[in-house]
Amino acid sequence: MAESISKYNLLALPIVSDEQRLLGIVTVDDALDVMEEEHEEDLQIAGVGSGGSNDDRGHDLGWLLGHELWFFFWIPCVGIITVISQARIPAVNVLLACASLPIALILADDSVSYVTKFFIENDPDDEASPSMLGFTLKSLALGVVFAAIVLLFATALNPSMLLGADEADLNRALCAGFAGAVVSTIVSFALSPLYLIVLRRRDDRNQETSGTALSLVSMAIALVVFVAVAATITGPGVILV
Repeated sequence: MAESISKYNLLALPIVSDEQRLLGIVTVDDALDVMEEEHEEDLQIAGVGSGGSNDDRGHDLGWLLGHELWFFFWIPCVGIITVISQARIPAVNVLLACASLPIALILADDSVSYVTKFFIENDPDDEASPSMLGFTLKSLALGVVFAAIVLLFATALNPSMLLGADEADLNRALCAGFAGAVVSTIVSFALSPLYLIVLRRRDDRNQETSGTALSLVSMAIALVVFVAVAATITGPGVILV
């Protein structure tokens, strides 16, 4: 209704039954109210506040948490992993392995941003909207491209030259971290279609979805994949006991 009123510049739109009986009208004000509600829902899914609060400090803190969520996720995770692993493995090895963890977390957050942007801009009932298969293939392609960039960066970094050829354990820890970032990046974007399905199903049920919560889920999955890959490469107990 709101789109029809906006498209044809109408002041009101009649609502009729199947028998062509007048049931009521939708005015411009009604359409604006609906559009405002939809706009607020889109902002929430995208992880952006509506800005209606008068508490500037609270708003700034919410903005920081929403846009730099990976940082607040990364710091405690590194601390926990270091404490758990310290009984057998030197902290420097753990920290080197976790040096590339921000890459995995940021790209996991970006994969959610990509999904929410697609969800907001594309109506599944619209014939011009890309298909789920097309979205899935594009998501996988993005994951592979980002993973390739990370891999090229790791190759160019050349850990043996950075740390010295005799520091085999440190080199292996650093390489394991980059391998974890590469695999977790692919997994994050491979899960994008699943996130889109969740958003659409919850939208069909008129359920609100928090973009921040979705980002946390994505980063948690990326963390698990990262640790699993890094621990597999470095050997049992190197990242987690």
